[in-house]
Amino acid sequence: TPTTPAAGPAADVAPPPRLLRGTIASDVGLRQTGFVEQGDLKASARIVGSREEKEMLATLDEAYIEFSKRDPLVAGERYSIYRVVSEVKDPGSRRVIGSIVEILGDVEVRSVGENRIAKAVITEALNPIERGFRVGALRRRFSLAEPVASTQDLDAQVVAAIRPTELVGEAMLVFLDRGKDDGVAVGNRFLVVRRGDGIQPLLQKKNKDDDRFPQEIFGEAQVVEVRARTSTAMVLRSTRELAIGDVVEARKGY
Repeated sequence: TPTTPAAGPAADVAPPPRLLRGTIASDVGLRQTGFVEQGDLKASARIVGSREEKEMLATLDEAYIEFSKRDPLVAGERYSIYRVVSEVKDPGSRRVIGSIVEILGDVEVRSVGENRIAKAVITEALNPIERGFRVGALRRRFSLAEPVASTQDLDAQVVAAIRPTELVGEAMLVFLDRGKDDGVAVGNRFLVVRRGDGIQPLLQKKNKDDDRFPQEIFGEAQVVEVRARTSTAMVLRSTRELAIGDVVEARKGY
């Protein structure tokens, strides 16, 4: 688990502007890829059937969705259809903390039965929809709010990322292994830091923090969504693409 860094002087919290390049995006929308925390995944609903006499469902087809008592579906609401692509694990404990998911479309719930089965219509199908796919409230649009100063010094790690080719917008989203339980709030900013020889990450599968070298700041990301144990941050500026395992730091007062 990442450790909390020692507090530094307020004058040192802001990265030198000359190190940071790129355009700050203010709004990003997910279309084909998203992230779901493990608890939400376990409580998600599933497509279990359809009146349609075919295996592959499409736009305007009806579907029957089974949901849990914890997260009941609501008539009139729209939800995302998705399937798990890969698990995301905590770098230290290797505990599964969430999953990268492929977004396959949307459904609108028409009615909810007493047996925890909802009747819904597929309003958009990006790909063929199959029985067994998951359904849930998946946030797909993120906007930058006013920055909020961190109340503490806190280290986190990048555990997953969605690159610009998978976004409707110019920014990159990263997912951090710190969340509301760790005191992270929407608007907090994390500095992307690294120590080491610049060519080494290109030669290794994982980024390694080499304490023989001075710490360099090469980016900044702002939190746009906070969950219990993870958070989503939009990369504001960076001199290089972020990678899984990169260390980011929130600094008290910044």
